[in-house]
Amino acid sequence: MPRHAAVIAVLIIERPMCMECIVTRSTLSTGEVQRYLEEIGWELELRQSEDRCRVCGEPRTVFSLKRLP
Repeated sequence: MPRHAAVIAVLIIERPMCMECIVTRSTLSTGEVQRYLEEIGWELELRQSEDRCRVCGEPRTVFSLKRLP
């Protein structure tokens, strides 16, 4: 997994996060984040749901990863 995908995975495994907050925290463009989320989804269980972002608090589509036991 490329370094940027790993950074995004670490960000969203800690808490569900919206696209805008992932972009801000990762310093990548929206297109880059979307591409890396697709790559992450091939390797890990990526979840996408309508919820409150745990960073900005806004109700949005958030992305998260299922923690393994």
